[in-house]
Amino acid sequence: ITDPPIKFESAPPNELNAYSPSEVMARKAASCTGTSVFLVDALRLCGVPARIAGVPHWNRGSATCPLGDASPDCGNHDWVEIFDTLTDTWAFVDVLGDLRLNHSWFYPAMSGMAEPLSINHSIYASSYADPRHLSILDPTSYQRPGQIPSKEGYFPMVWDWSTMSVRAWDVTGVYTGKV
Repeated sequence: ITDPPIKFESAPPNELNAYSPSEVMARKAASCTGTSVFLVDALRLCGVPARIAGVPHWNRGSATCPLGDASPDCGNHDWVEIFDTLTDTWAFVDVLGDLRLNHSWFYPAMSGMAEPLSINHSIYASSYADPRHLSILDPTSYQRPGQIPSKEGYFPMVWDWSTMSVRAWDVTGVYTGKV
């Protein structure tokens, strides 16, 4: 699709980077968010159900992150979840990893420290509609182990905390095993 290939380029903390597929292709680089948006769009184009997942800030404690969420080692990260129709579950792939399903630098050590229903330290998965409504309308399809409607109903955007337009599930339990 692009020559040279798209490469990872870290975004400045809490700032925007290239996120649309056209921006990513033009720049040939993007952060984990931009590369994840690009991959989700490509998968959906091929008919593969996919969504963005991520964490606003890693919960690594005061020793590693003396400035709290402002410490570089506690920043956000986004990746891709792909729906596996054979197992009826979501699997994840990290564009910064080796691209094997359910393997990444953050799993299980970093993701295991996430806290469900905490805005900053939960793991979220985007949703096309409000999960609070979906889980009521069709509980069989939408109530999955470790997946609950997010506390506020949206995926926090660290570059603009006032943005509430991306609906989300709290999938922390899927990644921590605490279902």
